[in-house]
Amino acid sequence: MPKSTYPARDIAYQSVLTDMRAYQIYVQSLADVLGSKMKAIAIITASGFGLKVDGIRIKSPLSVKPGITTGDVILTSKAAQMKALYNWQIGLEIAGVIVWSDLPSSLKSKTKITSVTLGLRTFFRNRVLTKNGLSGWSDAVTIIPQ
Repeated sequence: MPKSTYPARDIAYQSVLTDMRAYQIYVQSLADVLGSKMKAIAIITASGFGLKVDGIRIKSPLSVKPGITTGDVILTSKAAQMKALYNWQIGLEIAGVIVWSDLPSSLKSKTKITSVTLGLRTFFRNRVLTKNGLSGWSDAVTIIPQ
């Protein structure tokens, strides 16, 4: 029986893999110290390595989406870092001015609003009360429930 070449191949493969990882770490360290995203992308691209998609997701302070049932909407606020009370408001535009009405407060950063008028542009905003005090009102978000 011929002697297997698998062990020699595996040793060579591990050596190449170790060298490539070291090269990858070197390229990444060069890109990290540049301070410019465009220059970092140029260095990484020139090295032959690919770029990963930016994994950073910035959550909006307040979002609104339609609920499962007709006339329902779901409001989601960026969660506070500590225990908080979330105040919600609904607004309707009347003669070019948004008139705000209070909705029930909640201890969660997500709430469901039912029976929103269909086909009418509706605005929502919120603010958060924590032990550090009351925040200002968020920017308004809008939806036309269908």
